[in-house]
Amino acid sequence: MNRDPFEAALHACVTMKVAGEMAAEKASGPGTLQLYLYDALYALGADDLRKRIRVER
Repeated sequence: MNRDPFEAALHACVTMKVAGEMAAEKASGPGTLQLYLYDALYALGADDLRKRIRVER
């Protein structure tokens, strides 16, 4: 749990971005993207984040 509001928001944004990338790899359109996004969020693990995270200052 992160008590710093900025860092918590950054972590949430990065998590959604990575899950979106994972979903986009499988989706064939906007309807399936939504379904695959839910699945990606459910299955998302620390390894997925480590492999895909790209944050620049």
